[in-house]
Amino acid sequence: MARQPKLKQALKKEAAAEKKHKAAAQAAKAAAKEDAADPSLMPLPEDDKATVKNKAIEVIKRGLATSQIQVSGDAYIPEVWASKFKPLLGPYRRFVETCGAFKVVQGEIPCKFTVHRMDERLPTSKLVTGARWEVKLRAAWQKYLEEHKESRAPKEFVDFVKQVVAQKAKVSDRSRQRLQEHKAKRALELQQKLAAAASGEGQGEEDDDDDDDDDHKCHRDTGIQVVSSEEQRI
Repeated sequence: MARQPKLKQALKKEAAAEKKHKAAAQAAKAAAKEDAADPSLMPLPEDDKATVKNKAIEVIKRGLATSQIQVSGDAYIPEVWASKFKPLLGPYRRFVETCGAFKVVQGEIPCKFTVHRMDERLPTSKLVTGARWEVKLRAAWQKYLEEHKESRAPKEFVDFVKQVVAQKAKVSDRSRQRLQEHKAKRALELQQKLAAAASGEGQGEEDDDDDDDDDHKCHRDTGIQVVSSEEQRI
């Protein structure tokens, strides 16, 4: 008996979500019709890319302010984009990512994303956010399902992911150990060079002292010879 209230609650939530999604879709269609009927969009100058770009930004901002479609994690895309803007500005996502007026939040799968104004606070809902590694992992899972339609084994996919993680961890550990060994070797070589340089300076000072003693001895010997020559003349 306790399961029935939970089931009813789940059904109510599902119905409310579906109703909300339909409302968002209707609002998006209404906004698209307004864009299509906008006199300023017909015709657009084909040789003035800057004007078309500014008009596209204006249309997208107006649509983001009125449309509710992004609540479900689907991107708002003006219905007139393909016919009015794409021939000159290119694909929609590339434009919103590079025009400088918007930021894009990646969704749970590669084809899901949402568009937001630069000054807008990014949403925290799980429907419109997702780390890049999560997106790629979900894409890999979808690819696995496509390639194994008749013999799907989730455990096989999970085991492979674990194997990849283990291999990457081993590589990271080996790389870290090699780096530490390399640093230790360089430090030892530096110490040996410093010790050799200090030893060389001490030997150089001893050689200088020996040279000074030889010079003094030479002068004394020369003095004796000179005196001897004078004595012979006398």
